[in-house]
Amino acid sequence: MSGCTHGARLDTSAGLTTTASTSPFSCGGGRPDGDASRDGGGDERIMRDPAFELGAVDVRAGLPFRRGYDRWDTNTQWNYEHGRAWALLAPRHLRVRRTDGKLSADAIQCFRRMEEIL
Repeated sequence: MSGCTHGARLDTSAGLTTTASTSPFSCGGGRPDGDASRDGGGDERIMRDPAFELGAVDVRAGLPFRRGYDRWDTNTQWNYEHGRAWALLAPRHLRVRRTDGKLSADAIQCFRRMEEIL
């Protein structure tokens, strides 16, 4: 599908590069294991995108938007911005992922509460 950047590289401007996973809405992708949350998996899909965690890390480090942000696809930009907003509202000790790399249940719950408020 045109516009799909599934697997696109994101310039993190901090000496790191990560592979971006865009929302399934942009390319028809999705989790092959069928994992779903209360809304069909949307919350967790957003949080699984590496851009979400980059946004959270950037806000907590006091950094501005990343260089190249304007060249990312729309879904990746939104997910990054969701991560930035989450980091402003979530307790500072809360991490997006557990030590095993899976999303933290507390982080997911906090994200859902944030969506209800906003």
